[in-house]
Formats: sequence, structure tokens, C-alpha cells
Amino acid sequence: MITIPTNYDASLAPEGRQMIFYGSGSPAVDDWSKWEKVLMDSFYSAYPEARGKVLWHRLDTPEFINSFSGETGNIIGVGQTVTQVHEKRPSVVTPLKGLYLASAEAGGHGIGTELAADSDRELFEILTKKG
Repeated sequence: MITIPTNYDASLAPEGRQMIFYGSGSPAVDDWSKWEKVLMDSFYSAYPEARGKVLWHRLDTPEFINSFSGETGNIIGVGQTVTQVHEKRPSVVTPLKGLYLASAEAGGHGIGTELAADSDRELFEILTKKG
């Protein structure tokens, strides 16, 4: 997964530079520096023109992510695919009676906090109509 937030807000990086988030699943490893090398080699394989131009990079391990997400290194709770955008996201209403989803991963629109809030609003409207 690669996202480039400076495509939306150029002020996030120095002029003429890009901020890139590059993520992947990871195996259980004892030496994260070896995995970091694998990831950077993979990144440079995809973007050879970036070699020698990266100002800095940081590896966030599953343990680091778990320290604030509490989901064993996983910050996405619903099994997602790359095709799950907008109306193709999981619905807030599931096929199981009484089971609903309201999160930054189901229903709604947008991403992150905006999606979570919109998902909650969508589910609230559905549940209050059922009265």
C-alpha cells in the first residue's frame, strides 16, 4: 500500500518533495532492520528514481502500532479489499439479525475519522427509523 498525502496537501513536505506512506503486511521477525531493508528494496524496485532522494524513513513495527491501536498491529478491523470504496464498502447492516457495523471501515463516505463519523450517523438513522 502506498499513499502520498502531499498530493492533497503540498504543505506536508518541503517544497519540491513528497511525503509517502508505504505499508505492507509483515511476517513475524526477530530483526526488524532486515525487514526494513526488504521493504526499502521493494520500494526502490517500484520507484527506482527515488533512490538517493529519500530524506528519511521510519519503520513502524506491529508492536509500535499495537501500542496505540490495541489490535495486535492491525489498524483495519474489517477484512478489506482494494475494491471496497464508497458503495462497495461493507454495509453498516449485516446479514446477521442485530449485528451492525459502525466504524472507519463500513458504510459512510470519506476516510478515517470522517468515515467513522459518517458511518455512525448512517447507522443511527437506520436504527432510529426501526424504532
